[in-house]
Amino acid sequence: MLKPDSHVARSPEVRKESSKSKNGTKSTKRSVSKKKAKDNHESTSSFESESGDIATLILRDHKPIKELISILKDSDTSFKKKYPAFAEFEGTLTSHAKAEEESLYVHLKEVDDLRINALEGDTEHAIAEQLIKEVNESEGDEDSWMAKVKVLAEVVEHHVKEEEKELLKQVRNTFDSEERQEIGELYSQLLNQYREDERKPKQSAGKYDVGAEYV
Repeated sequence: MLKPDSHVARSPEVRKESSKSKNGTKSTKRSVSKKKAKDNHESTSSFESESGDIATLILRDHKPIKELISILKDSDTSFKKKYPAFAEFEGTLTSHAKAEEESLYVHLKEVDDLRINALEGDTEHAIAEQLIKEVNESEGDEDSWMAKVKVLAEVVEHHVKEEEKELLKQVRNTFDSEERQEIGELYSQLLNQYREDERKPKQSAGKYDVGAEYV
């Protein structure tokens, strides 16, 4: 599973709150804790945290992932174009997956009917993480690299389609507008932190000088 960095605050739990109505009967309302993840990079980050419905934010962040998938799974696209596309795909997917796990998935696990969906999502994220590792380790063997990248793209494509077709509909039916906004705000804050981490200089392990143009 994609593990969170130690400085990122853990997500809150969904809890049940009982309140009495005017006629004295009890009603139960699911609410989302308003504890927010701290942004340790607030003064330097070029990414702005956005509030919004968690389902809408996830659909937004799936768009660039799907664009990169179309490049990586295309058998007619050259290695020279796929290599920089993969570098962008790795960072974009990793940031999104970590933020999603620590916000939406945490809340889904508190709902009996949706817990299995969150666990399946965790598993699919872990599979993608392992494939990313194998792609990076296969540098030096272009054919192996191309094969693993295509499988990775197909695995993530399946995950994205399943979330959009089924899971996000269940999210809208389970959480009310205020709850989805609060989860969305937490997701956005976490995403902001992980994106900032991705922007930090890294020692490249790449063995190829293929340029950055791939579109």
